[in-house]
Amino acid sequence: MFFLKSKKRKFADSLGLYLIKSCGLIFKASAITFVVYFSLEQFKTGLISNYFDLNILLILAIITGLLFIWFPQECEEDKKRRVSRGINSLILAILSGFFIYQHLNYLGTVSWLISFMGALALYAIFNLNLNSYD
Repeated sequence: MFFLKSKKRKFADSLGLYLIKSCGLIFKASAITFVVYFSLEQFKTGLISNYFDLNILLILAIITGLLFIWFPQECEEDKKRRVSRGINSLILAILSGFFIYQHLNYLGTVSWLISFMGALALYAIFNLNLNSYD
């Protein structure tokens, strides 16, 4: 009886670990796909939305992201990976600043300030989140 319980326990632990890692992979794929599709949709309306509902990707990204956050894994990163993540967050912040400017360009000169401040805030948020796992 003891051996049966321990085998079930190991199977449940390994299954849970597999599901958490799968949620992380699904979250990354769905979030990146959502951002790419959303940017394409912003440049030409109807390019994606006529064929696919972006809300499905958004809901999938939110659910798997919440599961991945609620059950964290130990993060062991070296300096090279940390620098790579910092550069990626800088690129995402710059792209977000361009999107903010694109939607607020009717405000004139103020839109430059708002887009810069928005990109700066997003960069700070990304780096605060990345540094919390160190």
